[in-house]
Amino acid sequence: MDQLPQSTLVSKEDPKTTVPLDKKAAFKATMKHQEEVINKFCAANPSLASLPIPYNWLLFDDKYKVVYCFVPKVGCTVLKQLIMTLRGIFKPGENPPHYSIHIKYYATLLSKVTTPSERERKLKEYFKFMFLRDPMERLLSGYIDKLEIPLSPDKRAFDPIKKEVMNHIKGYKRGSNPDHITNKTGTDMHYIEFEEYLDYLTWMTK
Repeated sequence: MDQLPQSTLVSKEDPKTTVPLDKKAAFKATMKHQEEVINKFCAANPSLASLPIPYNWLLFDDKYKVVYCFVPKVGCTVLKQLIMTLRGIFKPGENPPHYSIHIKYYATLLSKVTTPSERERKLKEYFKFMFLRDPMERLLSGYIDKLEIPLSPDKRAFDPIKKEVMNHIKGYKRGSNPDHITNKTGTDMHYIEFEEYLDYLTWMTK
């Protein structure tokens, strides 16, 4: 697996020595490395070019000419709010309810642009960006934030996610798969264990 650049670089003059990088230079080196990894992967998998463009995952702003591809559990709530603030949906400094961000952002999706040629133009001309996160951290964060900790009223928009996972577990618990893991906390299914969460994700992506 490719390694991310460290906080030092090998000196061109003397390969046995290293040169410390400041934070800005280290960030640029990391971004360049990630771009090279992505380009290498895409070149090795040309079939990816034929996949449909996920317009429902792309938020845009015409004034600043940006397109943001959101990834759940990678700071997307804050970034959705940022795009909506740029669009005037929220006021600068406003602290909207968590659930409203994940409802109102639909108005900023590139899929809402009805003319295909206009969608393609924005996607071609605007600055496009997204953020990534360590997949293990993202996996654990999804469990803690949406399943382990009881949802606050502000996050009730995510109730359907928890209910879907619980229904999946209940289906196996009723005997459709006797070898399937069962919830150790009883039959009420109020608590979802991490291994059951992983099992659900595996089943969902089959």
